[in-house]
Amino acid sequence: MINNLATPLAQIFNLRLLHEQVACFVIAPVAAGKTQLCVELIQKATTFERVLFVSPLRALAEEVLLKWSKHESLPYIHVINLMNEDKDNGWKKFWSESENSKIEKKIGVVVVESLAKEKWREYFDLEGARNCLIIWDEWHLCLNWENFRPALLEEFFHLTSKQIPFVGLTATMPAGYFEQIYPGLSTNYSEVLHLNLGNYEWRNPPNKTLFFSKHFNLEKLFILCLKQQLINSTKNGKRFLIFVKRRAEVQWWLDWCQAKKIVAVGCVGGGVPQYLWQMEKIDPTHLRAIIATSVLGHGVNLPPIDEVVILGGSYDKELWVQMVGRGGRDGRKYRLWCSQLFGISRWRKVTHFIQLWIQLIGE
Repeated sequence: MINNLATPLAQIFNLRLLHEQVACFVIAPVAAGKTQLCVELIQKATTFERVLFVSPLRALAEEVLLKWSKHESLPYIHVINLMNEDKDNGWKKFWSESENSKIEKKIGVVVVESLAKEKWREYFDLEGARNCLIIWDEWHLCLNWENFRPALLEEFFHLTSKQIPFVGLTATMPAGYFEQIYPGLSTNYSEVLHLNLGNYEWRNPPNKTLFFSKHFNLEKLFILCLKQQLINSTKNGKRFLIFVKRRAEVQWWLDWCQAKKIVAVGCVGGGVPQYLWQMEKIDPTHLRAIIATSVLGHGVNLPPIDEVVILGGSYDKELWVQMVGRGGRDGRKYRLWCSQLFGISRWRKVTHFIQLWIQLIGE
């Protein structure tokens, strides 16, 4: 397991990308430092005048935009929002020559669907596009979501057909995905690199797992224990991240926390800006719970989390791994509560179930 991938990988990319037309696809553990890797790439890859950060997730793109705009180690870089209402003007700034001599590089942050506009596609055909580096986060979703968001895969193949240096990042890649895209990539790039540094892994895995089986119809008892632990958190200072399936469930838990005088915030799809605004207004030392749908499963900045709770039935493995990895991102030990465990035998699940009740009775 690696602890910090940024520095060694930045060196690899810097050597490769500066001298060749290369596409590089990286799989690295959740919370291993992929965002910091991007920062190092931007700093060291001096050949590139422009960097285009592409995300299939608006919440993640907005988080990156906010973080990089304030990043102290990027003082001579202009970060451009290519997602807002003035995105046409943003694209003009991204491709035009900088009027400020102190600006060494431009970073455009965009969601995939914004790339589909024909008027901006032509710029990728220009010779100047060779001085652009594309960083595509969570690239595996192009294939995961092909059926209901076909634009992801279409734009992926459109950009890679232009032979622009390309870095794809993900923490979870199902078997066979790379083999599906390789034939098309190999005709456009002199070399296609595939670096697997840990697939479906966490840099900091859960210290303990509290498992409950829905087959025993004990979910109500599990929820009762969770409520008691949330009440206890006002005294022991632990912070919970609770994932639920539906927006209505987020509101139900927020109302319950308010009734119990537990400080909590919520987040649903499309509500990340409001969530970030709430987080700026609240005293983090008082915050005891974050209730969210899967929108917070990828990348959006969170305070340190002691307890990750995944409710609401089954999730696919990719999303489940990402949600679990939201805990302990500062290196602290954290506990996982869930009714779904991947790669664990039935007997081991029974053992987890028994351990749950022993621990909770003890607390």
